[in-house]
Amino acid sequence: MEKWQREQLDEAIKERGTKFLNDILNMVSSQKENENDFIKDILQIDRAEAKEIIEEYTDLANMMRYTFGIYRSNVEYFNQYSLQINSVVSTSLLIEQHIYDLMNRFKSNEQSEAEKLEKMLHSQEVMRESLFYFKEHLKEIDESLDEINSKITEMDDLIEVSKQLLESAKWIEKEKKNEIKQQEKSDYFIGTLSNDEDFYYMFRGTILNYVTNDVVEGVRDAFFRKYKIKIVDRKPKAERVHCLKASSYKFTTEKIAKLMQLALLNHSKNIINDRILFLFELFINLEEKTKQEEYKKITKKHIKQAFKEMLEEDNKTETLACCTMSHAEEIMQEMGWFSIE
Repeated sequence: MEKWQREQLDEAIKERGTKFLNDILNMVSSQKENENDFIKDILQIDRAEAKEIIEEYTDLANMMRYTFGIYRSNVEYFNQYSLQINSVVSTSLLIEQHIYDLMNRFKSNEQSEAEKLEKMLHSQEVMRESLFYFKEHLKEIDESLDEINSKITEMDDLIEVSKQLLESAKWIEKEKKNEIKQQEKSDYFIGTLSNDEDFYYMFRGTILNYVTNDVVEGVRDAFFRKYKIKIVDRKPKAERVHCLKASSYKFTTEKIAKLMQLALLNHSKNIINDRILFLFELFINLEEKTKQEEYKKITKKHIKQAFKEMLEEDNKTETLACCTMSHAEEIMQEMGWFSIE
């Protein structure tokens, strides 16, 4: 076969292969029908190499469809893990809220009651001193002296009662302080939770799912460009499935933010483990962090590498999931989000 004939044949195969990929991905008809049509088409062009060509494009078509499955699965896993995190964080938040309420009641009620009693006791003692002053200046009037003596006795009794009440208020204040300390020591959850390895890896895996989807989408787009594939997307872009559009993500980020705030308010030092605190902040700001130029540059580099590796593999479908996750882990490592362990 002449060189120009081989080139024409290659071009014809590429044209039919691209149509086959487009038809499969756009689901113009069933995959089986498309495969049968493609087999007949290629057999007419080049019977000698037809089997190899058909296997290559069929595997490629399956891999391309598989990218959509992986992408959607990662979104579902992200959603499920977010719900699990939400459940654990909610428990911590309830406890931290309880501590916060205790501290507020302590500050607004018991403490102010003691202060109020101290002021009242002070007023009573001032009044008692005033009565003694009057007594010294009114000795000549017996009636007035008797009345003042009576008032002084009443004031002594009131002062004694006030002192007892003040002691009681101070004891309550001390008990409340002890109760808050006990809550901090035994009931707060986030301090021990943030040292839990399972929670850490679940949280890290959730973020990894998000980054993996960025790689999957990038590799898929690279194949689209190479084989001139245009997807017929019936859904507007705003309605497409995406990790951060899940309601569980919104609820979880709100609770994490509240938990971080309460943990700082309730305790003298930050009781959340540094690496969990870092993941909390990363999770809350995931959209902003992944829009940074550094992230885009690193991700673009790994998408190119992953695409190159995929082209070199015979079975692209089996390689896809492992390849994309491996590069997602390396992206997170280069971003300083965690070390590969």
